[in-house]
Amino acid sequence: MSDTDNTLKGQYAAQVAADISRNEEELALLRARLEALETDLSVLRNVQEALELTVEKSTALTGGPSGSGKTGNTAKVSESARSRPQGVVPRSRGAHRSPRDGGRGKRQSPTLRELVENCLVEQGAPTAAAEVAAVIAERHPERNASIPVVRGALENLVARNRAERTKQGSSVFYSIPSARQETAGAEPARTA
Repeated sequence: MSDTDNTLKGQYAAQVAADISRNEEELALLRARLEALETDLSVLRNVQEALELTVEKSTALTGGPSGSGKTGNTAKVSESARSRPQGVVPRSRGAHRSPRDGGRGKRQSPTLRELVENCLVEQGAPTAAAEVAAVIAERHPERNASIPVVRGALENLVARNRAERTKQGSSVFYSIPSARQETAGAEPARTA
């Protein structure tokens, strides 16, 4: 009877171990898929935001979403554009008049995107978002350099073809394209 119990226990143990292994593999695949979906969502939100800004500018400058000047056009317009009085042009996000610079129109510190891009150039090798966030937090403690914020800036660079994204398993690494990196390395020599 004990031989049968040991054999049965061994079979159950082997089956449980196989189930655990299969579940861990599936969990790793699902995590990788979730990370890819979150990245895609971030890129899509950036594109949507850019499109909304374009529609707002077009609407404000031409009097209509398509540039026709007709007021009866039924194209989608963002909520903020509808609530703004006609003829008022929103200040673009790229405008350099902010409380950070006292409204003088000059930036006193680089943007987070510039800091992230410089960090990637300095690293010279594929780097994880957490590593970039740590470097920025160390060098610029006054900046919000949380991993999600830095990942958003990295994805913005990828969307603008100023950085490349590579995946190794469930990890995502970012780097500067090799052609740009060579150019960046040559620039200090020209300016010196």
